[in-house]
Amino acid sequence: MTVGIRLVAEVLDNAPMDLTPAERLMLVALAEDARDETRVCWPGMDKLVRRTGLQPDSIRRVFQRLAKRGLEVRVPIGKDKQGRPIFAREHVQTNYRLPVLMRRDEGATSEAGPESPLSGGTTVPPQSRDENPATLFEAGPQSPPEAGRESRPSPQPPHSFREEPNPSRSRSRKKAASAEEPTRIDVEQLCNRMISWLEVKDYRKRPKAVTDAWRKEARLLLDEDKVDLSEALDVLDWSQRDHFWKTVLHSIPKFRNKFADLEVKSRGLRGGAPARTPGRTQAPGADPRNYRDEEFHVDNFG
Repeated sequence: MTVGIRLVAEVLDNAPMDLTPAERLMLVALAEDARDETRVCWPGMDKLVRRTGLQPDSIRRVFQRLAKRGLEVRVPIGKDKQGRPIFAREHVQTNYRLPVLMRRDEGATSEAGPESPLSGGTTVPPQSRDENPATLFEAGPQSPPEAGRESRPSPQPPHSFREEPNPSRSRSRKKAASAEEPTRIDVEQLCNRMISWLEVKDYRKRPKAVTDAWRKEARLLLDEDKVDLSEALDVLDWSQRDHFWKTVLHSIPKFRNKFADLEVKSRGLRGGAPARTPGRTQAPGADPRNYRDEEFHVDNFG
């Protein structure tokens, strides 16, 4: 009797293409140890662990998946009370028999027959696999999936493949996500109020339209900082009429950053302050374009 290179070649050439790397490796390990005449072998669990790099529990799961595919390699030694086959028993060596695989060559036949699950296909779809094959292999000079790809290239990418991150793609996704966010009336009102003040001051570096950065900071001011819109508009109007802040405060991000200081300094001087000139439009809700230049010098505003 001779041992196995012919059976190894049979597995590499004719095993179903949708086998996992662990399943294909197990068939190769058994084929290498099997007798050509009988297709039977009896390697111990320690030998299978050493040759495949799999742990005993993983090896048992591989045998179960092969059986579901119609590729039962374990030789039963009896049956239990429910009539189910028994493959292992204490102090009894488990035997394995390599199933006959149909050749993939056109027109070839085998003992399995054309309708057999051994004829180039399986009875279990790929999505029913209960285990990630990438977790079954230990590190080594050559992992089993590499050996499988060398013998017969798979149309699918290897399980260990991991796509490298693409920074430009990430940025485009972030832009798309921000574009899909619904328009907030309160956020737009606060941002447009700042732009109106920049136009009144003739600030040359003012944006032509509300930016996403402004919307983000305005949203955080209202939602995260828990600032009421009317109060935010009131403080913004005061800051743009104050002798100092109107010269340094030109954006919503900076307005949010300085809001706590602005709110404290403007208490009692904004909104409902007395001694207003008759006819003056008061915040909140005021239109900056209606303010006259002399109102930037009212004593109530610093």
